[in-house]
Amino acid sequence: YSADGDDTVYKLTETDVRRVYRSAAEKGLRMLVYNGDTDPGINSFVSQNWTSTIFPLKEEWRPWTLDNCLAVAGYVIQYEQDLQFLTIRGSGHMVPEFKSIAAYTFLSDWLAGNDFKVYDAECSSPSFSSKDDTEMII
Repeated sequence: YSADGDDTVYKLTETDVRRVYRSAAEKGLRMLVYNGDTDPGINSFVSQNWTSTIFPLKEEWRPWTLDNCLAVAGYVIQYEQDLQFLTIRGSGHMVPEFKSIAAYTFLSDWLAGNDFKVYDAECSSPSFSSKDDTEMII
């Protein structure tokens, strides 16, 4: 393609990536697909639809939070074979750029093997695991 982008032609090389996820599951790998819920290019409903066809449902949609309290950052659904689909509330395509705290929170929790923080309607003040967490939210 040219530097000005006029000659850019996207050539589809993989028509269905679900087999990649099935292969990863056979190898025992955990998988996470995430999507900003306001992404006009890769709509979260489209992503939700194709992820739902890979493995059976394990846990229904639930909100995930930044603080184990009320700061809802999106929603997550769990499928069999350790596949999760997570949305980031109010973000478009560039989640780490536009929702950096949410991106840091979900990615660090996922990499550490932790469950995503839950929503608690009865919570009146969040509990943080460290001073760093408090500073991230404020």
